[in-house]
Amino acid sequence: MADWSDAAPALTLTWNEPKDIRRIELFFDADYDHPMESVLMTHPETVMPFCVRSFRVKDDAGNILVERTDNYQAFNLLELEKPVRTSGLVIEVDHPSAEVPAAICAVRCYE
Repeated sequence: MADWSDAAPALTLTWNEPKDIRRIELFFDADYDHPMESVLMTHPETVMPFCVRSFRVKDDAGNILVERTDNYQAFNLLELEKPVRTSGLVIEVDHPSAEVPAAICAVRCYE
């Protein structure tokens, strides 16, 4: 979970040696016990208030591999067109709102 006062939260992952990465799985906090069964029930919210809505994934050289805005999913499967050789990733996230800090629950990387 990002610090409330961090205006540009990011998670940095590093490896001792470069890895070839083609698939990244990101899990964001969706506050699964939040009572939002359906927007059809005249619920006042139209999105999950805790889920990160925009993020960027960069390699160790700062190249943007994936950028998403208007995200609404807790699970994001990111398939790269071709494997990227890198010794680390930086996942930059934006806070969902001024009242909710950004949170990444899990990151998985595969060749």
